Amino acid sequence: MTALRKEWLMLSGVLLVTLAASLGILRWLAPQLIGLPVDLRLVTSSERLPPFFDGVFRQSDYTSDEFLLNDPVTVTRGRPRLPELTNQGPHDVLGFRNREVPVHADIAVIGDSQTYGNNVVLENNWPSRMMESLSDFQSVTYNMASVGWGGVQYLEMATKATTFRPRLLIVAFYTGNDPLESFLLAYKLDRFKDLRPVEALSPADMPVVNFPVPPEERWVVAFKDGFETVFTPSLRLPSNDDHPVVHAGYGVMANAAREIRRVTLPFGIAVMFTIIPTKEYVFANKLRLDGITPTAKFKRLVEEEGKRIAELADALRAVPSALYVDVTGPLAGAAVEGLPLYPSNDNGHPIEAGYAVIAGVLAAAARDKLRKRLKGLFAVPLGPNEGALFLVDSNDVWQLPGMDLALKNGWSREQVQIVSLRALSGLPRRGTLDVIDPDRFGPNALR
Repeated sequence: MTALRKEWLMLSGVLLVTLAASLGILRWLAPQLIGLPVDLRLVTSSERLPPFFDGVFRQSDYTSDEFLLNDPVTVTRGRPRLPELTNQGPHDVLGFRNREVPVHADIAVIGDSQTYGNNVVLENNWPSRMMESLSDFQSVTYNMASVGWGGVQYLEMATKATTFRPRLLIVAFYTGNDPLESFLLAYKLDRFKDLRPVEALSPADMPVVNFPVPPEERWVVAFKDGFETVFTPSLRLPSNDDHPVVHAGYGVMANAAREIRRVTLPFGIAVMFTIIPTKEYVFANKLRLDGITPTAKFKRLVEEEGKRIAELADALRAVPSALYVDVTGPLAGAAVEGLPLYPSNDNGHPIEAGYAVIAGVLAAAARDKLRKRLKGLFAVPLGPNEGALFLVDSNDVWQLPGMDLALKNGWSREQVQIVSLRALSGLPRRGTLDVIDPDRFGPNALR
């Protein structure tokens, strides 16, 4: 009996210890289950985990006078919350050129300064003009481009862009400097070594780029229609010449494009690639038609750049389930027509008319990837045997308490369309509808 009693006491002791430990774990991990408010739970900090808000609201970023800030991965990044200047900014809290950061974006755009929109205000860069052209679609465009980036940074941003669950991702390569910038980052940092097409190269093999361009290398041209501008082929030839580093740089860009498609595929995101050419390449045909003899470096740049564009375009077309859209031809055609696509100085970024051409071409290609603006009665499944009913009138969304109110406003059950909650993202909510007014909320009012 004594032995049996001891066993019972030991068992009871073990049970009490186990119960106390279990309650302690519950109190720590799920305090709401035992009555302790979650907001009173003490959370210990980890020295290995950087504080989130200190990263997003880093005071050194906001008080900096610099346009670009250093970054250990992307090398540079835009300064967050940069005020809107003449042809720069505004920047959102992430440092991208947008007025706000959306919860979801229908289109995410990645590129360099040609996509950021140097030379123009925010509303006139090509992503903004493209969104304006798609106003009949439910399309929120988020611009994730930054000055000085190349193919490696585009890949880095593509992985981040998936967070916005876009329907379409547009990546714009630029021949003027992307090849050398892509090569430098891929061959300097082992983190990106998988993007290297060949190994027997190093940053020391980079061709020399003379910047700023010496006065004698600036070619001033006056066209027959009165348009005058300055070309600097010596600045952009090193990124397009027949050189091992250039070939490797374009190879890095092609590999980055394939990797972009791989990381976006699981999210059902459509991917569109394009190549923005140099200013010199855009005006080559206009020079020929005007009978103007190009300089030796201009001619060499256009010939070599044409080869590189053709090779990269073929590689982009070969990326599985991705779309390549040509903007080089439309830009060259617009130049022949006499449109002032670029400034009259040596700046190689487009102005309003040039960005408008790019926007128009890409908007036309994007239309079949987007959803028309929702209008009507929609059911959103929220779980097994559970859902919500919404009425969408142009840009406004009302939630309905049930089908009875919809029927009283003139709707039928056959008119209910099933969509995901994601489809309503970005549309302003107007609360719960409790009004019977078929003239305002009926199907005829929404036609």
